[in-house]
Amino acid sequence: MAKVFSRKKKIKSGGGNEEILRAQAERIDELKRELEKATAEAERLKKREEGVADAIMFALEKAREYETEARVRFELETERLETFRKRWTKLARSPETDRKLKECLSDMKKDTRRGF
Repeated sequence: MAKVFSRKKKIKSGGGNEEILRAQAERIDELKRELEKATAEAERLKKREEGVADAIMFALEKAREYETEARVRFELETERLETFRKRWTKLARSPETDRKLKECLSDMKKDTRRGF
């Protein structure tokens, strides 16, 4: 960034008013150029700041979307697992299941005795 606070040029006294005026005009022109550079730099930084703010807002919005989607998926999966558990619990309590399980275990014992 350009020097904003540069040293003033020393003006010799006794050189006449024209020389003093010319030196002041040069200093004014120099300060105007520095002001233009500083203004351009400030504008550039302002645009960059806006870009960063936009990126942060976009990221926050995406994070909210992902969180909402994750909550919905969690609820659906919980519901699916609850349904699955109820089905298997019902099946396990069924007398038919108990009979089939005993039959299956008996068949397995026979198979192991025979050596397949």
